[in-house]
Amino acid sequence: MNFANNAKAQIPFQYELGEYIPPECDIWSPGKSRVLDKSVTSENSIDEPRHPGEFLRTELFEPNNFKVAKVARKIGAARITLSKFLHSHTDLSPEMAYRLGKEFEKHSSKYSARNLMILQNVWDLAKIEKKEQENYKTLEVH
Repeated sequence: MNFANNAKAQIPFQYELGEYIPPECDIWSPGKSRVLDKSVTSENSIDEPRHPGEFLRTELFEPNNFKVAKVARKIGAARITLSKFLHSHTDLSPEMAYRLGKEFEKHSSKYSARNLMILQNVWDLAKIEKKEQENYKTLEVH
């Protein structure tokens, strides 16, 4: 994969505020082109990222009619482990990201292990931010 020629089209996470995101690179609002904007609050926006399992299930498995058991066998994972991940019940491990990326990166670079782990990290951070917002009190500056 050659990232030097067209890095932004291949890695959807390198966009900056105000930049146009083509629909094939927008992992938060698939199929919709838009300008990256912090104020976006629609479902699956940057403020509300999708679980990487939901992303793979809805963007890759369901449209291509991939069977969990068959994919699990092919990547050397337990069917139940893959199923739990695809239904957002468990998080993505680096090993599973590697195996899934190796299998599906040929369909699109957005399914690479690196991008799947970025999705997991964004998901984890969003969970922490949501939890901490409830406990966080703003310091008053005098």
